[in-house]
Amino acid sequence: MKIGIMSDSHDNIWNLKKALEVLKALRVEAVLHCGDFSAPFILKDLDTLGIAVHGVFGNVDSDRFEMARLAFTQLKHITLHGDTAELVLGGMKVAMHHFPMLALALAKTGDYDIVVYGHTHVVDHREINKCILINPGEIMGRKGKATFAVLDSSDRTIQIHTV
Repeated sequence: MKIGIMSDSHDNIWNLKKALEVLKALRVEAVLHCGDFSAPFILKDLDTLGIAVHGVFGNVDSDRFEMARLAFTQLKHITLHGDTAELVLGGMKVAMHHFPMLALALAKTGDYDIVVYGHTHVVDHREINKCILINPGEIMGRKGKATFAVLDSSDRTIQIHTV
């Protein structure tokens, strides 16, 4: 299973749309978003992928109520898990959080195959106790380039893409 991983959109709809085109071309089957969507309208664009999109909130997602209302009442493919998510995708147990220290703690437990996080806007990809820890960078592009990751669960490979 190919899984798209992104974070820190910060309302950059232009970079998000570019990333979505690549994800469509790669035929990813699910997307994980590690928070800092910023505004609810970003969820509408993510929903256009037509596949499951799982997200957690970040520190600048100030209108959580409206985002949750929109996801629950109008959008077909968006699941917002709150601050932390636990799910199984492609036979892998996945945890997701926005903040790096909490993601690192989750990875160290040994309970997960993959832990994803955001917040730093910097790509991080390493293995901790057989757990893949990934920060896909940022969709926003604040630090010079917009990036996201694609995980192939069949062979546990990660590709970082720039938009």
